[in-house]
Amino acid sequence: MNKQPTVLCVDQTLQTIAPPLVIVEELLWNSTSFSITKVMFKEATVRIAATTRPSVQKTNLVHVKLFYREEEEDPHEWVELFDHAADANNWAPERKVKIASGYLCGLAAYWYDNFK
Repeated sequence: MNKQPTVLCVDQTLQTIAPPLVIVEELLWNSTSFSITKVMFKEATVRIAATTRPSVQKTNLVHVKLFYREEEEDPHEWVELFDHAADANNWAPERKVKIASGYLCGLAAYWYDNFK
């Protein structure tokens, strides 16, 4: 009985099972021939490491000032400062509007709530 599909099983398993660390355990325990070589094990663990790298962490290191839309506040300047903070804090572009709305107060919040 030839157990050659083990390599295919590694590739298919790496793409379909989560969390990836279960893959190595499953291959070791379910392999009847124990034909997984050091090279195959190393390749599998390298692939697992590549699929489990943590995503870029979102932070709040650069703070954003509240925006009230007072006469002395420049909305263009505030948006520019917000964009810099969003980039520095690794905020996803699709979340910027939602996050920015949390920094609006007074007339600015009223405007946003009524015209979004």
